[in-house]
Amino acid sequence: MIRRVVLLCLSCFFSMNEILAQTSWPPVYEIKSDTATRERFDTVYFQRLEDKEGKWTFSDVRRLPLADKFHTKGVKADGIDTNAIHTYWHRYRLKNVMVSPARISLTSYVDYYDVFAKKTDSPWVHYKTGLVRAWDKRDGLKMSAAGYIPLVLMPGEEIMIYDRRQRLNDTNFIMNPHFRNTDKIIQNEYVDYVHKEGRFYAALELTEAFMLGFLLVAFFYNIIFYRIVREPVYLHFSLFLLFLSIIRLWNISDSYLQRELPALWKYVPLLTYSWAFIYFFLIQFIRHFFKTFIAYRVWDKCLFGLGLIWVLMNIAALISQFYFVKLFALFLQADNIFFALISLVLLVTIFLFIRNREKLSKVVILGASPLLLLYGVSGWVPEGAARPVFPAFFRWLNEGNFRMVETVCVLWFVLFFSLILFIRYNIMRKENAKRQLDNERLAKEKEIERNELISRQKTELEKQVEERTTELKQSLENLRLSQSQLIQSEKMASLGELTAGIAHEIQNPLNFVNNFSDVNT
Repeated sequence: MIRRVVLLCLSCFFSMNEILAQTSWPPVYEIKSDTATRERFDTVYFQRLEDKEGKWTFSDVRRLPLADKFHTKGVKADGIDTNAIHTYWHRYRLKNVMVSPARISLTSYVDYYDVFAKKTDSPWVHYKTGLVRAWDKRDGLKMSAAGYIPLVLMPGEEIMIYDRRQRLNDTNFIMNPHFRNTDKIIQNEYVDYVHKEGRFYAALELTEAFMLGFLLVAFFYNIIFYRIVREPVYLHFSLFLLFLSIIRLWNISDSYLQRELPALWKYVPLLTYSWAFIYFFLIQFIRHFFKTFIAYRVWDKCLFGLGLIWVLMNIAALISQFYFVKLFALFLQADNIFFALISLVLLVTIFLFIRNREKLSKVVILGASPLLLLYGVSGWVPEGAARPVFPAFFRWLNEGNFRMVETVCVLWFVLFFSLILFIRYNIMRKENAKRQLDNERLAKEKEIERNELISRQKTELEKQVEERTTELKQSLENLRLSQSQLIQSEKMASLGELTAGIAHEIQNPLNFVNNFSDVNT
């Protein structure tokens, strides 16, 4: 008898304790439709508790004092350390207000996902699933990823839910509660995926395949122009397209390898490091297109440094993913910040040239703004900053529309820049043709001038030759006269010498005769 009284008292105590703990639960979220594939609810409908050590049990978080530590998103609980959190608890209530049963499923992309559910006048039920949890240890639907926990709510039925989410190698991750339509999950991920293999031909895969082909065509299209004009701007844009096409392989290879080559499936996330070179070559393209190293030298150095830091951060993240797991989470957070920062910096860069006289600069702003805004705003948004300003827009993006918007923005970006580069090529071709014609005209003018100069020089030379010839003739005539006079002089001199010799020869006998006459006398 005493034992029964003690058990009754303990039962009443725990029941009262649980009732007191439940007084601070958030408002119940009403399920009004079953047409949506995924349904998210606002932050006012769930509460969160950070489990620093990851050691609290379900019984611990249900009772005081931890039950009072649950808080809404954006509000920090007293006495709770929110740094480097690997484990989160959530609690919320759902109610089916439809006239038909609500078949919903709970899921979360985490390593370990535990759900504790309780309907009115029913005990708590524990469900387990998760990415790294063994297949035979999972509850519910085990079809893909972390699996799903199916629940059925009858009309007017209400359910209380605690869920525990844990990631071993990631900290301070944001995973807001949501639920999905069970029938659509079975249809899409079991009937279509397993039996019809429709997953390989679904809209997402077809879109990704189209984008991959489009980007590769654009890559070869621009690389041909680079081979022709040899300008770095075409090379950088081509490499940007090449790595952008590599990242588009993610969804296609993920779906295929998960089914056909599971051993290679774990390497698919490594494709995300293509973003290091996507943004690096995009920065180089913007720098060379606008020639920021001439117009804004300091800003240009900042752009180049930002691109280099981005590449080094991704290399460090890749190394830490395999060797420094705890450091890897910090790099992921830094990458998110830098991803948005680079997008916004590039957006500011193109707006610096809005007053540029060239029409192409203004067209670049129109083509690049949508994609850079999408990545800059939705890639990383601080808690409590931009999302409350446009909650409906971000909710719409997160409900499976982000990929569609991103695809449209990428197509818009690539088409605009390919068109701009083609126009730039035509302008350069016309300028080169005009320059070539000018060079040919200038060469002809120089040829005419050279011929005229040669003609004038020829005339002057002929005149000079004629004058020199006349002078030479006169000199020759003078030389002949001088020669004749010289010969005559030489002849006269020779005659004089001959005459003198003859006279001398005559004189000698005469002198002999005279001398002999004198002697005779």
